Amino acid sequence: MYHSLQWALPIVFSSTGGKPSRLWVERHWLRTGEFVILLRVPGTLEYRELATRVVTTACKLIRESEQGKTSGLSEEFTYEAVSAVGEAFNNVALHGYENLPTGDIIFEVSMFEDRLVIDVKDFGHAFHPDNAPEPDLGELPESGMGLFIIRAFVDELTYEPGSPNCLRMVKRFGVRKNETRKVE
Repeated sequence: MYHSLQWALPIVFSSTGGKPSRLWVERHWLRTGEFVILLRVPGTLEYRELATRVVTTACKLIRESEQGKTSGLSEEFTYEAVSAVGEAFNNVALHGYENLPTGDIIFEVSMFEDRLVIDVKDFGHAFHPDNAPEPDLGELPESGMGLFIIRAFVDELTYEPGSPNCLRMVKRFGVRKNETRKVE
């Protein structure tokens, strides 16, 4: 069964003295139990909590769904997803827009049958996660732990520089902490 997020409706409008124009609102179909949440906020730390609350809400919706009930989705899943998003937000706000006018951060949180996918998009400086140095855990640094934390809490991590830059984090339902996680 499919649900429509938006209806396809022709909207007719005209500007003063001009011909009417037609705008189509596109249809978006998702299977039952699947959803997408979009959030666009300024890339400043004041909006970090809003981004993490969206992920918390998405995880709650998953836990209450059939997929969440059958996979036994835990609170730990939520904590890990929220921590990863918080760190990604910090990295964009502190480094992505460094020496640039503050731009937006766009979050696309998608739930599928077997996974949660979180895309974090920005228009700031690009970076290459593989070039980020590994933190010295013996020293417990105050900064430089963001990617380390993200990698520890997600099952897949990919990054595409561009306009926008896109960091994709995937958390699979039912993957336990001691299982190997794929990081690209």
